Amino acid sequence: MQGAFLSRSGPMLQSLVVTTLAEVFLSPIGPALVLLIGAAALLLANQWARRPSLLRALTLAFGLAAAAVYVALQFQPVVPTFSRPWQPLLQSAINLYWVSDSWNYYVSGLILLLGGLGILLDRNRRATPGQAQRMGSLLSANLSVLAGSLLFVNAGNLLTALLAWVFLDLAILLRSGVEPLAGGTEDNVHWRTNEARIVSLLGALLLLIGLLPAGAGGPAQEFSRGTLPPETLFLMLLAAALRAGVYPFHLWLLPRTRDKLNISERLLDHMAPVLCGLWLFGWTFQLGAASLMLSPPVLTLLALALLATAVAAWTAEDQLHHATFVLVGSAGVAVLAGALSPVAGPPGIFWATTAFALGGGLWLVGDQVWRAWGWQLPVSFGALALAGAPFTPGFLAQPSL
Repeated sequence: MQGAFLSRSGPMLQSLVVTTLAEVFLSPIGPALVLLIGAAALLLANQWARRPSLLRALTLAFGLAAAAVYVALQFQPVVPTFSRPWQPLLQSAINLYWVSDSWNYYVSGLILLLGGLGILLDRNRRATPGQAQRMGSLLSANLSVLAGSLLFVNAGNLLTALLAWVFLDLAILLRSGVEPLAGGTEDNVHWRTNEARIVSLLGALLLLIGLLPAGAGGPAQEFSRGTLPPETLFLMLLAAALRAGVYPFHLWLLPRTRDKLNISERLLDHMAPVLCGLWLFGWTFQLGAASLMLSPPVLTLLALALLATAVAAWTAEDQLHHATFVLVGSAGVAVLAGALSPVAGPPGIFWATTAFALGGGLWLVGDQVWRAWGWQLPVSFGALALAGAPFTPGFLAQPSL
């Protein structure tokens, strides 16, 4: 009888495991889980196989697997969600909630596109013998940053976004610590890491403080249809400005050295986290924070910040700082367009975010193509998209401005 029971329970247990795995991986956290598994696999592979070509191929394989899971989410019969209870001490349980709806799904696609491009372009970098030993750690950190970004932009409530923010910042700090600096020293690395920790993690602290006026039910309020007090919305705006790197909250985006432009670093350490900030702006506007930004003093400060960003880009002493301030200015324009849009929420910032992601990415890559092969068409298209020229995504954001 025991043997018959085991023979029947074996297939049942196997079916349960397969169903559970399918439920987890075909959920909003599925692509991030694939990337995190890839990050762990790269760390293990780096112990016995330090061939850069093999490690890069493994990185690309997990990136493609995450993209495949992302595409599979689109074919689910219902909106994919994932929820697990979180029980802090002396408080009632609150669900950690991820949802892959239209805005979350779209921004996730932009992050995967830019992140995959950053990983592909990192393949062309020449590593010294000392840097090659850290190649596995760097590629693992790349996947961790992408995973943290995806966990953040698929968050369905304030508590989930707060915890994902902390994880993303830790991944960015980890990548800053293992990224080789051409001509730099370890002191430069530690100084830059400390700066990023102080400035970027301040946004998570603002979100945490914002939970206090929201009350006991505030952390569980969904972004799509929740209600939060003005104090919480104001702190969410400040946190989003930090995450998006809007001037003057851009200090954590400043380059570590005056070396030549590193496309992979700009795409992974700059554009992907800034997209997370624009995503948070979209939901914050949806909750009613756009009205807080429509007062003349706030709009004047935004205009002055954009002017200061333009002056900083114009007077930059090297290409790397010039590119950084151009992207900072583009993110600021996206925020201003979302605030002035007659349609509140993600629809109001949709085209400006698209212009930042696609135009900024094409401009960065096109600049390198121009310098290497003399082809000016890609960088011209990227610059036109950032400027809002006709027949580009930026042009569709012009009516708000």
